[in-house]
Amino acid sequence: MNLLEHYVTNITHEEAIEKNGTLFFKIVCDVDCYGSKEIQKEVLLSEDDYAEAKSKGYYLA
Repeated sequence: MNLLEHYVTNITHEEAIEKNGTLFFKIVCDVDCYGSKEIQKEVLLSEDDYAEAKSKGYYLA
């Protein structure tokens, strides 16, 4: 399985969601994956991926 960095910018909405005892975060942001840019995309991230996106500016997917 190949994992690619999805770079996150311009976060305009963040919402914590709990499903079956697991915490997820729904964010609306701009995403850039090696030149493939999506504006104001809704992304559902695990707690670890959310922390990585906030601290490093990207998550792996």
